[in-house]
Amino acid sequence: MAETGIVIPCYNQERYIARAIESVRRQTYTDWELEVVDDGSTDGSAAIVAELALQDDRIRLIRQENQGVSRARNRGAQELSPSVSYLLFLDADDMLHPEMLRVLRDYLAQHTRAGAVFCGFVRIDENDQAIAAPQLFVAHAFVPTLLGFRRLGMNYQGSLSFYTVMADPVNLPSNTLIRRQVFEQVGGWDETVPQPAEDRDLFMKIALFSELHVVPRPLVFYRMHSQQSTKNLAFALQQTARLMRRWVQYWQQQPPSRERTEVLRSWHLSMGRVGAWKSLQAGWRLIRSRRVLTGVRNIIAGVRRYLTSFLPYKWGWMY
Repeated sequence: MAETGIVIPCYNQERYIARAIESVRRQTYTDWELEVVDDGSTDGSAAIVAELALQDDRIRLIRQENQGVSRARNRGAQELSPSVSYLLFLDADDMLHPEMLRVLRDYLAQHTRAGAVFCGFVRIDENDQAIAAPQLFVAHAFVPTLLGFRRLGMNYQGSLSFYTVMADPVNLPSNTLIRRQVFEQVGGWDETVPQPAEDRDLFMKIALFSELHVVPRPLVFYRMHSQQSTKNLAFALQQTARLMRRWVQYWQQQPPSRERTEVLRSWHLSMGRVGAWKSLQAGWRLIRSRRVLTGVRNIIAGVRRYLTSFLPYKWGWMY
């Protein structure tokens, strides 16, 4: 019975699915099982997975009608063996470094307070060629200071505050190993949250009710191609904004608790520090492109947000 379970949701990924599975089979850590959930593919994805499953009894194929990536991930997690303690949700177009599972599994075994841990990644193209230097979202992550914020940096290892996770995306499903008990505690993937905001929702819940940690090693290959859900940046930002409003509105209605205070305080500081900084940046870009009036409005909004961040979050000025 396996200790670690990998779930790959797959929809029309015949070009990449075999590469994702082979990257799992090449792991130096071997105590795993893999569920590939074919979410109603109309191409040859399922046939490719079925063929690979015949070669390795740790691989299983589940087929369902198209119900979306969150439902596919939840279905895969439900089908894993009871012995599984750690979960990885690998996207069908990404790949793992051979040491990925060993490094992150050992970290969770040694850091019992961590509900999940993630690593860095390398962006690759459709032919598996690196297109950028190794990256770690958390290198640019925000930590509040007395008057503003600071960056964590490339070499940071350890726990992240909820504020940092809420302020900006720090990780991906493919580079995050999750303790199964914590995944079940927070309710798994919320199937009512549309792509691509479902990632942010899950990892904020883990950071709020447990701890989210980082290991600064690039151990995942994150593929960039024209069909991925995050390609439409404007749509992704719109869905993220809706998710944040949903979070704030939900917690405003809850009775006093540590979690309520953490969410509302973090949102207040995030909007007042990070949001203000982004408004100022946008304003200067607009002014340089000769859209002066709109640029000035952005700068004024940024200054107002920054000054408001010094008021008590309970006053609700950021909501």
